[in-house]
Amino acid sequence: MLTDYHLHLRSDEHEASAREHFTEANAQRYRNAATERGIQELGVSEHIYRFAQALSIWQHPFWASYAHDDLDAYCSFVREHTDLRLGIEADYLAGREEQTANVLQARAFDYVVGSVHFVREGALDMDEFSVWKAGRSPEQVWRSYFLTLGEAARSGLFDVLAHPDLVKYWGSARPLPEGDLRRYYELAIDGIAESGIAVEVSTAGLRKPVKEIYPAPAFLAMCLEAGAPVALSSDAHRLRAPPAHARADRGPAGSRAGVMSTLCGIGYDSHRLVAGRPLLLGGVQIPHELGASGHSDADVLAHAVIDALLGASGLGDIGEHFPDTDERFSGADSIGLLGEVVAMLKAHGFALVNVDCTVLLEQPKLGPNRSAVRSSLAHALGLDPERVNVKASTGEGIGFVGRGEGVAALAVASVERAS
Repeated sequence: MLTDYHLHLRSDEHEASAREHFTEANAQRYRNAATERGIQELGVSEHIYRFAQALSIWQHPFWASYAHDDLDAYCSFVREHTDLRLGIEADYLAGREEQTANVLQARAFDYVVGSVHFVREGALDMDEFSVWKAGRSPEQVWRSYFLTLGEAARSGLFDVLAHPDLVKYWGSARPLPEGDLRRYYELAIDGIAESGIAVEVSTAGLRKPVKEIYPAPAFLAMCLEAGAPVALSSDAHRLRAPPAHARADRGPAGSRAGVMSTLCGIGYDSHRLVAGRPLLLGGVQIPHELGASGHSDADVLAHAVIDALLGASGLGDIGEHFPDTDERFSGADSIGLLGEVVAMLKAHGFALVNVDCTVLLEQPKLGPNRSAVRSSLAHALGLDPERVNVKASTGEGIGFVGRGEGVAALAVASVERAS
């Protein structure tokens, strides 16, 4: 089931009033747009700082300039006049956990989305109050951000961790730390693993200067390895950024005829490496003394792509269609299974757009075989090779991948369906 629990009924502008936007008609516009895109459950999560009660938590000048509306009136509107799930997006503020809990626990939210927009008094994603103007190095900002993110997860205040690498918001307009960024992600992973909090995969970054999904694939892979569940979201603030998973393309003169909904899904799989098995990635056998153990041929990359396609189309998951308890799939050719899924999507009216995937493997290096893997996947998907991207990364000695005990893969797929 496709969901989007992180959206806003109004923009971030000061003049975007509750009176104008907290209406049944506006909520229904979001519901209609979500239904067109196959999203079955929708929730609204307004920023807590837009409400007067937030000033009992923090009186930062930015919050004080926005905190005018009544939080209880918002809750009543969502509960009594819409069919949306009731959520709130609340900032994690170190040292203000008790004040935050007092505001949150006094109301019966269905869920709470936690975010980190400020490190100390500095803002990560706005020029005013910017942390980047405080003379701190990129390394200091990134380290502080991910340490704070880990504490947000541990706090127990939140159900979902929003845009978890927001620190990259500005893209190339702000300096990046040198070297492998996973050393910063690692600072938050223990808190994410211990808390069981869901990690948000958000298309919001595509609309920001960084122009990429939150979080980075390497960070998401680490979260999945740590056992974190995933929540898909749009973080939409207006319908030109439609709820869930991307965009709608219009026909001539803004007509609704031929509207195409673009949907995204993610897939992840991992297998143990053992002796006496072939190592297959995307249908290509990779020379190595170890191979992946599994019920089928254990092609971890093909499995991740299958789950990404099924997720994008809302058609279940690989275990539902090809259970490892069914002997028909013992030793099955995973590229053949991928072909079955592609045919299934087409039968349901979906067209594939692109696939982006990352293989996590310590040894051997994928480089010499990357082109063959890409071509094999593109052929199975029926896509031009330029619409299929294959990347590779190692575990840098961290986790089961880093220790050479296993192989993992992460895939993101986009599909279109005519509304």
